[in-house]
Amino acid sequence: MSETIKTPLFNFAKKQNLYHFDHDAPDDNDIIFKPKFTGDWQHELEHFVTEQKAFVDMENEYTKMQVQEWLNLGYDFHKFNGKMVPNENTPMIKKMAEMVPFEKEKKQIFITEQKSCHYIPYHLDILASSGLDAKKVIKNGYRMLIFLTDWWPGEFMIWGNTNITGWKAGWILAWPALKYPHGTANISHHTGYRVRISALAGDTFHDWIKDPAIIEIK
Repeated sequence: MSETIKTPLFNFAKKQNLYHFDHDAPDDNDIIFKPKFTGDWQHELEHFVTEQKAFVDMENEYTKMQVQEWLNLGYDFHKFNGKMVPNENTPMIKKMAEMVPFEKEKKQIFITEQKSCHYIPYHLDILASSGLDAKKVIKNGYRMLIFLTDWWPGEFMIWGNTNITGWKAGWILAWPALKYPHGTANISHHTGYRVRISALAGDTFHDWIKDPAIIEIK
């Protein structure tokens, strides 16, 4: 099977020429990984209930490409992250996510749960599940994670050629959505929780994310 058939969405993303795809080259400085929030929201994680385990909008051409890609590669969808929308049982987490000043157009927010032995395969983000137009995502699409739990040995993340490790609850990870190939895995003895936001980024967001101030959530 050719690589074009095997990884259709990955190859589509590579053709946009946003990333160097050189294993020996350093990454740009637009992967933002730093502390941003502080607060005690651990009790809210007890209310996590998975609402969505896999893609559902099979009418979207990019969703179909991603699903086919992961099926071709033999991934087990039952090992993917659980997701739920923040609700009245998670008011602090919801407040924190809504404070991030992305553009409002089809801004999508989930709390994600990665149990031990679960993973997200190596991929690039076209933000298909958000319903955003692909051309807008290529130009201004962003993803951001807010870590809700501290890092444990055995939790792995790679963005491009950059290993992400050692985070604390309240840290963020943000990147241009379609630029960096990435994946995560958890072989620790603990479950990792994060907020995942998909949206378009404007000047307000870029100014906000550069601000070194730590925001307290009450």
